[in-house]
Amino acid sequence: MQALRKLAKQAGSLALVQMDSPPMPGPGEVVLRVAACGVCGSDLHAFNDDPGYEFVRTPVTLGHEYAGEVVAVGLSTPGWTLGDRACAIAIQGCGHCPACLRGDTNQCPGRVVQGLQYDGGMAEYVRVAARHLVRLPDAIDLRAAALIEPLSVALHCAADRTEMAPGDLVVVTGPGIIGMLCGLVARLRGARVIIAGTAADLPARLPVAEQLGLGVVVTGEKSLAEQLPRKADVLIEASGSNGALASAFDTVRGGGAVSLVGMYVEPANWFLTRAVRGELTIRGSYASVHRNYLQAAELIALGRVPVEPLVRHYPLAEGPRAFADALSRKVLKPILIP
Repeated sequence: MQALRKLAKQAGSLALVQMDSPPMPGPGEVVLRVAACGVCGSDLHAFNDDPGYEFVRTPVTLGHEYAGEVVAVGLSTPGWTLGDRACAIAIQGCGHCPACLRGDTNQCPGRVVQGLQYDGGMAEYVRVAARHLVRLPDAIDLRAAALIEPLSVALHCAADRTEMAPGDLVVVTGPGIIGMLCGLVARLRGARVIIAGTAADLPARLPVAEQLGLGVVVTGEKSLAEQLPRKADVLIEASGSNGALASAFDTVRGGGAVSLVGMYVEPANWFLTRAVRGELTIRGSYASVHRNYLQAAELIALGRVPVEPLVRHYPLAEGPRAFADALSRKVLKPILIP
């Protein structure tokens, strides 16, 4: 089969290779024929060998935002049959520690990330433990289902980890796919949403936000706070920019909230006295858990979250171009089709 693999730790070490298909699944495992796999921001960080991604094991087939159809079932794998449709949970817990038993598999001390620590879904076939699968309804298109994982991350951030009320002003900094989806989830919760980006986001990303009916602000000559109708009730920081996070403390009203979902590749020096005096609630949000995948699948199947404006499809053979387009912000969410 063909697979898109990071071959070594060095930045840019990515190639489409011909390799053996996964072996027959063992007990509790299945093999999926991949229908589609998204290129995630974590894949881009791994590609660049950014700080915080030292745990990536190479060589490895990238990809954790995938969906497909079961083509092989291992022994002692009840509940799964050939032809079943599924996506995989990306952050995979051990299943027996206190965090996993609470349902917080994203906080498992022994968690692993498929596609970064073992072979993932940027390939024609992928093998995975059945306990990490989420069954998909027949109503959902498998190509659209590649968006379930990032939507689950947005749901975890904008619903589980962020308090907001109908009518709140929610500002999202960073118009990447997670920021855009956080904005859509916040709107579903009744908030007024503004997406903030920079001039680099004008060609491809911010027009999508406008198409989706979200407010748009471009920072640069004027600060974000200067361009808002009033102080934000909630700010969701999805860019991973230390500058954007620093500006959040001037953008949110007293008693408001800041949620962090972006990944930061360098340390920061923030003047936190503003947060203290403003009595801001600051929360991190990492990845997602099983219930978020179920919620995401339902929203996509019902058409409550539009997929087509957010994605661009690439043949798997054009994977390196998809990475280049994502890194240069020419595309919001590349989806690879084997």
